[in-house]
Amino acid sequence: MNSLTRIPSRLLLLCADQLRADALRCYGNAVVDTPHIDRLASSGRRFAHHYTVAVPCGPSRASLLTGLYPLTHRIVHNRTPFDPNIPNIASILNSASVSAYLIGYTDTAAAPFLNEADAEGVMPGFSVYAHFNLNDHGLRPWVRTLESRGYGPFDNPFDVFGSGSGEAASFKERRRSIYDVSESDTAFLADQTIACIAEHRDEPWLIHTAFLRPHGPLVAPAPYDSQYSGSAMPPPVRAATRLAERELHPFLANSIDHLDLEWTAETDVAVGLASAEMLAEIRSVYLGLVAELDYHVGRIIAALESFDLMDTTSIVFTSDHGDLLGDHWLFGSRGFFDAAYHVPLIITTPKSRNAIRELGPVDGFTESVDIVPTILDLMGLPPMEWTDGHSLMPFLYQANPRWTRNATFWEYDFRNACSGELERVGVPSTECALNVWRTKSHKYVHFTALPPLLFDLDSDPEELVDRVREPKYRDVLLKCTGDLLSHRIKHADQRRANLAPLARPVV
Repeated sequence: MNSLTRIPSRLLLLCADQLRADALRCYGNAVVDTPHIDRLASSGRRFAHHYTVAVPCGPSRASLLTGLYPLTHRIVHNRTPFDPNIPNIASILNSASVSAYLIGYTDTAAAPFLNEADAEGVMPGFSVYAHFNLNDHGLRPWVRTLESRGYGPFDNPFDVFGSGSGEAASFKERRRSIYDVSESDTAFLADQTIACIAEHRDEPWLIHTAFLRPHGPLVAPAPYDSQYSGSAMPPPVRAATRLAERELHPFLANSIDHLDLEWTAETDVAVGLASAEMLAEIRSVYLGLVAELDYHVGRIIAALESFDLMDTTSIVFTSDHGDLLGDHWLFGSRGFFDAAYHVPLIITTPKSRNAIRELGPVDGFTESVDIVPTILDLMGLPPMEWTDGHSLMPFLYQANPRWTRNATFWEYDFRNACSGELERVGVPSTECALNVWRTKSHKYVHFTALPPLLFDLDSDPEELVDRVREPKYRDVLLKCTGDLLSHRIKHADQRRANLAPLARPVV
């Protein structure tokens, strides 16, 4: 029996963008319908407490695809150039004669920047089957497809996200796309994924599909633009007023005051003045995009079944990071709140799909750096020489594996190299960073140059009350501080640590 019949010879890595875990039915959302993703969860393992180790897209995907924390790979914000000498899942698989195909993007910047395409490029080792990204170069393949079907022409590719509604249209009306549901960017990426599977069905491979959605622009094709009523959406989790939220910490005051709505809403809408109705509409369109994503995940699974590949294919479904969606008076992925970091992770394999008993969700903490080691394990390949993550293979077939985490860690670098915004108020760019140490009961946020925060998650799951100065939390604060420091020391760059000199030094 050859190795390809003994182990899954193919792996499909599906990654949504800006999908918070609680936007899925299998993670407790009572509004949205996600039957296909839920089916993946029921046929494999759902990791209930999975967190990305960084935001935004560039840093999070660098960790997702290398198995390293930002403290090692040093991709700290979007458009930070990627070091091609750092191994990633594609380059590792290439060395084992396994092809890694990309549909979408890796948010990898090249150095030097020769053109705009270099700012949103592709990680070394991936064979690009279909490129897609939110820049002129990345949008062109999809836009050309739309133009061939009678849309446009689009002199500016970003015009494709216009709604066609007039300025007098309501916010809700401006959320409907000009393209048909069968021709959306999500449909395009699913079509390309299915074509890639069909073309390479007889090979061992990793296919990495990076969906844009539910990341903005928050426009959706019918019926997803109005599938969920804004009035049915739960309100954001936040302090009663912007002022109350600002007073929690100087970082929050700066973030709220300088928030860029970007793709979330119109540029002339002030966040602090946005009505409850508008916030509900933003969140409802977001869930519509989640439902559309789920439909196309179902199409991809059906394609695997039609090609008779399910018995040799593992599927990993996750997201790069979440979205605050108005929580704490913020949008997008930033800061330290769980909504920006808690993301789904679902893994299903031929063996897990045929398991006799249901193991239920994994309750321990897992991190995005665990995905590369897990993929290598699933494909029967040797582990990485060094990684910050752990293979999650034991969790797939055992109810209580011996290894587990009792806390999770993440980083956020909030310097702005272009505007120097914080430098103007006296915080050097090298000190614009925070680290989080989160257990089941407490969250500790350590800032390089600002006061720390401590939340008691048992009594304050919404993270609204800072306990740092309360005497009864002194021991908790000391333990969290020590554990965070030990974790950083343990995971300092180890790539050359075990190299021994080849000859006795000359003295």
